[in-house]
Amino acid sequence: MRRLLNLIISGFVLWISTLIFPEQVQIENFGTLAIATILLWLINFAIAALGMLITAGGLIFESCSWSILGFVIIIFSKVLSLWALDAWLPGFTIHGFWLKLLIAFACSFFAIGEPSSQNNDPPTDLW
Repeated sequence: MRRLLNLIISGFVLWISTLIFPEQVQIENFGTLAIATILLWLINFAIAALGMLITAGGLIFESCSWSILGFVIIIFSKVLSLWALDAWLPGFTIHGFWLKLLIAFACSFFAIGEPSSQNNDPPTDLW
């Protein structure tokens, strides 16, 4: 349920960005918005998985540069996903790196995180 809500939040952020920045962000219609939202999630997942594989390979083979590259790919996976959508999805356009970074930050900021598995209640029985 949380992943579905995050998908809806990402689509909402993309839609709001077309209203706030109409000259820089253009989405042709609702169908393009729906396809872009689903592809954003899929491409982001694939890029983050690739980054984790590169990081794991760097740690296994003790290569610091590969580990750093993997971490950078993971951190910028949403921006890379938006760049890929801008380049390959007709009807979806975002002009400028900084706007892509702002939209990626907004999607991540409003996302619903994993619930904490720690029990933070104070102990009731001390003896």
